[in-house]
Amino acid sequence: SDDIARAVQRVHARMRTDIFAAAREARLLAKRLPDHFDVLMLVAYTCMRLRDYTGATAALNAVLRVAPDHHVVRFNLGICANKVGNYGAALTHFAAAARQQPREHMPAALAGRTLHRVGRIDDAISTLSRLLKRVPVHAAARLWLVHAMRDAGLFEAADQQARLLSASLRDDPKSLAMLIGFIQEHDFHGWREVDDKGQLARLARASTVAGGPGLDQLPASFVMPDERRALADAEHQQPGLWIVKPTSLHNGHGIHLVNRSDDAPDEPGWVVQQYVRAPYLVEGRKFSLRLFLLLTSVEPLRIYLFKGGRVVFSVEPYDSTGDHLDRLPMHITHTTVYGDAVAAQFEETKRAVQHDNAEWSYARLAAYMRERGTDTERLWHVLRTLANDVVALLRERGIFAAQVKPRGRYAFLPKVLGLDVLIDDKLRAWLTEVETGPTLDGLFDGGGQDNPAFQNVAALAVVTGAGAQMQQLNEDTYAARLGALEAEQLGQFEPLNG
Repeated sequence: SDDIARAVQRVHARMRTDIFAAAREARLLAKRLPDHFDVLMLVAYTCMRLRDYTGATAALNAVLRVAPDHHVVRFNLGICANKVGNYGAALTHFAAAARQQPREHMPAALAGRTLHRVGRIDDAISTLSRLLKRVPVHAAARLWLVHAMRDAGLFEAADQQARLLSASLRDDPKSLAMLIGFIQEHDFHGWREVDDKGQLARLARASTVAGGPGLDQLPASFVMPDERRALADAEHQQPGLWIVKPTSLHNGHGIHLVNRSDDAPDEPGWVVQQYVRAPYLVEGRKFSLRLFLLLTSVEPLRIYLFKGGRVVFSVEPYDSTGDHLDRLPMHITHTTVYGDAVAAQFEETKRAVQHDNAEWSYARLAAYMRERGTDTERLWHVLRTLANDVVALLRERGIFAAQVKPRGRYAFLPKVLGLDVLIDDKLRAWLTEVETGPTLDGLFDGGGQDNPAFQNVAALAVVTGAGAQMQQLNEDTYAARLGALEAEQLGQFEPLNG
């Protein structure tokens, strides 16, 4: 009915500003309408946004009972299975979606990619090749075919496909942007461990205790409810302000401030992080800098730091005279969760920083800081050190090694990571979180689909010529050749050693 359609639309709109409320409303609708396709899909989508893939899978299975042959349901079940590392189930669902709707290209492409991940490399090559005969412009399918052929030892064939892909991406920036966005979404399931702020805090702490690299740049963080006592002890030693975040969400959802440990949540799914009291300010406002890493190889490890970044601002000037718990727009830089409530402040911020979207590139930030006497070469060294320390922690944890399988070292590449950084007034860089799925519009220096850094990414991720004029190649010599060719076209990227 129209009433149900309007209710579903309201929940979809609510997801943008308050995903928790949207999920509650979706569940209430499902109690009233347990067999309604759109309502059950709404529950699944809210669960996926909350990264509750178990809940999403349960909702999607309920939809299957209503619409057993619906390819969208099967496709999303495949996505959920992929997110938790159940690649066998993901393959089953993607293949079913491809059969149910053969005109849809993505289920077949993801079936091919997943065949590679489960070790059925010849089937992966066949599936992706058939798809490309029907849709020659499918950039993701061709990239994944390149990877499958590399792992099959078909180096010359892989180079031929890479040349075709490279040429098409040079002429089609829209397809390039779509490809970069797409590979972000369908990545290695193990990235969830570092995307989760609670797990990242525990990982860094365990590394420090064991004498490993640790992560000194991470503010003191406590996972609720298990570490409530440790939080109380930290508060006793250094009273102050604490920022409370959902462990597995980004973009400001659920963030709030407390100045007493007793006010921290009791339920799981939350991390309490020490507030950085003296941030560096731009035109009186806090800002967050996102750095970007590009992973092109896990064996051997090749990971690069983008020589730039994206700066976003809080929409209310910072006031250090009190805690101001109820003035979140002063403390955090995510504006979408406020909706229209901060429209006037956002307009004022755009005027203050002289940008139509109230954001800067790192180059502009560095110029602003140099004009005020800041040693930005020293600052970049600090930021690069932070990035290297993150890579060292990931290496120690085995995140890279876990992606290396027999005939499968290219099955999860490439990957872009975002590091969210707060700079204080002493030029110390604090890592506030790792974003393993940064959105397309906010990548690198910003600029959306026209971002010039995308061609640089393509040059590094779609290397051509590694198999040419070389006899008796094996997988190690071929991988070394890829690395040498990448080194010739670093452009805006610099290598990290971790």
